[in-house]
Amino acid sequence: MMDNASYHKVKSAAPKLGKMKKQEIKEWLQGKGVPLQDNMSALALRECARKYIIETIPMDCVKAAEEMGHKVLFTPPYHSDLQPIELVWALVKGNVGRQYNKNTTMKLVYERLMADFHKLEQNGHQLIESMVDKCASLAKTMYEQILEADDDEDYASTDEEEGIRNNAEVVEEVQDEEEAVQGYMTEQV
Repeated sequence: MMDNASYHKVKSAAPKLGKMKKQEIKEWLQGKGVPLQDNMSALALRECARKYIIETIPMDCVKAAEEMGHKVLFTPPYHSDLQPIELVWALVKGNVGRQYNKNTTMKLVYERLMADFHKLEQNGHQLIESMVDKCASLAKTMYEQILEADDDEDYASTDEEEGIRNNAEVVEEVQDEEEAVQGYMTEQV
């Protein structure tokens, strides 16, 4: 599961449309078999190319994961609570922050941060596992709420339908992989 940070969504196989001339974009689209009208403007060609890229060229992380037999799921926007690493980071920051006083220096902050990470590394496996479980449970609850809302409404925009499909995928994947994660965390103890 990944958040929607732009650096996760890189498509290095896609051309840099901003640097291409109208004729280059047209030739690229024709080479891909995209039907074009003769009198299309550069703006229309760029939009056509963007749509083609979105629909056909996978993100680098998705392609790499699929090549290894995995699937990448993206969390909905503004849901860092579905990311276990965000919960771990919040815990560590909170622990370090509570030790702050008027004599705290950056060196002390760094030492406290490293000490807290070391404690987590030595003894935090069950804690991290519970954070993963919490995220999975929250994703499942969110999915159920979306299904209830969908039952109440017979309509949804394309964006809403896309969000529902993504949440459904998240919950299904979490349910399928929850045992694998728990097994991995148990092995690490």
